[in-house]
Amino acid sequence: MSDILESTLSGYWDWNIPANVEYFSPAFKKMFGYEYHELPNVPESWQKLIFPEDLPGVFDRGLYENATVGIYRTTPDGEVLLANPALVKMLGYNSFDDLKKRNLSTEGYGPDYSRDSFKKEIAKSGKIHKFESTWKVKDGSTIYISESARIVCDNEGKPVFYEGIVEDITERKKADEAIRQSEMILKRKNEQYITLNSKLLESNKMIVQINMDLMSAREKAEESDKLKTAFLANMSHEIRTPMNAIIGFSEILLKPDLSNEKQDEFTRIINTSCHQLLSVVNDMIDIARIETGQLDIHMGKTNINEAITRVQDIFITQAAQQNVTIKVSFQLIEEKAEIETDTVKLNQILTNLLSKRRYRGN
Repeated sequence: MSDILESTLSGYWDWNIPANVEYFSPAFKKMFGYEYHELPNVPESWQKLIFPEDLPGVFDRGLYENATVGIYRTTPDGEVLLANPALVKMLGYNSFDDLKKRNLSTEGYGPDYSRDSFKKEIAKSGKIHKFESTWKVKDGSTIYISESARIVCDNEGKPVFYEGIVEDITERKKADEAIRQSEMILKRKNEQYITLNSKLLESNKMIVQINMDLMSAREKAEESDKLKTAFLANMSHEIRTPMNAIIGFSEILLKPDLSNEKQDEFTRIINTSCHQLLSVVNDMIDIARIETGQLDIHMGKTNINEAITRVQDIFITQAAQQNVTIKVSFQLIEEKAEIETDTVKLNQILTNLLSKRRYRGN
C-alpha cells in the first residue's frame, strides 16, 4: 500500500500520536511548494502550514491540546482569551487560568519590545508572519518567540481580537548569537593575524635589507683592507727609497777625502730625498684626516696657470740635474684661469703628481 501511495501524485501524511512521529509523502511536500528536505517530518511542520484562523477548528478535533507550538487569542488591549497547553507551558504557568491573569500590554514583552510595536506591524496588512520579539516568562526571565497572527474584526471592521501561533526560538537565537560572537572573535583574530603577518613581512624585509647592508659593508671592508694593504706597501716603498738615499749619502759624506763638488752633489741628493720623504708623510697625514673627516678645506680664488708655474719653479732645478726638461703648456687664457678651490691642496696635488712622475724616470 505504501508503495502505491508513494507512486501517486496525491499527497498523504501519517501521524503516530503516541510516538509523536509524523510522515509527509514527497507529493504532499511538493503540493505546498517544498522540496523533500525542506519540510521536516515533525508535527510542527504541518501546524505552521495552517492559517491561524483555521487552527481552532482543527484543534477542536483534539489537535489543539497536543500542538507543540503555542496557540493564542488576545484582545487588542492585551487580555488573553485563549491559550493552548503548549503556550501555557512555554510561558512558565501551570494553567490557563493562571496565565489569563496576565495582561500582554503591560507585562507581556521583554525590555526591548512592546505591545505597541506588535500592533503597528500587524495593522499594516492585517496579519504578520514570523514576527520576532521577546516575551516575559512567569519567573521574570525572557524568551525569544516567532509568531504568525491575524486580526479578526467585527462587521464594522473594528478589531475584536488577534489570534495566532507562537514558536519558542530562544535556543536558535542563542545559537545565532554564539555564532555571531564566534565570528566576531574569529574576525578580530584574523585582523590580528593579518597585522602580525604584515609586521613579520616588514621585519623580513628589514632583515633582508640588513643582510644586504652587512654584505655590502663586508665587501667594502674587505676592499678597504686590500687598499690599506696596497697603500702600506706603496708607502713602505715610498719611504724606504728616500730614507735609503739619506742614510747612504750621509755615510758617504763622513768620508774625509771627498771633493767639494761631490759633497755638494750628495748634499743636494739628501736634501731632495728629505723633501720627498716629507711629501710622503704629508700624504699619509692627509689620508688619515680624510678617513676621520678632519681634513679642512679652505675655498678661495686661485689662478690655475700661476699654480702650475709655481710647481714648475720648484722642480725645474732638480729636473735639470737629471737631464729632464719640464715643459708647460697653458690651455686657459688668463680671464678663464681663475677657479674656486683650496690653493694649498691644489699645490700639494700638482706637486705630488709631478714628483711621482719624476721619480719614475719620466
